Amino acid sequence: MVVVEHDPAAMRAASWMVELGPASGEAGGRSSTRDRRRGARGGTLTGQYLSGEKRIGVPSARRPAVRWLDVKGARLHNIKGIDFRIRSAHSRR
Repeated sequence: MVVVEHDPAAMRAASWMVELGPASGEAGGRSSTRDRRRGARGGTLTGQYLSGEKRIGVPSARRPAVRWLDVKGARLHNIKGIDFRIRSAHSRR
């Protein structure tokens, strides 16, 4: 199974980590790291965040949680214009 994940704890728990890069868009798409242990030590952008060399600041105030995600007219590959609604896992209603 392949999962796109940005949570550091999930990445550290993974059996393997494949990092694509070195950047996004046209500068991406090449495999930078295939072993989570090398990626966690630095050298790649993801590795720098996992090792603590780089950090992302946490805002003092966050937006309120969204209860529902509504998708209207989804079309791609074999999906033919469907509408659906996904409930947030954090929603209590």
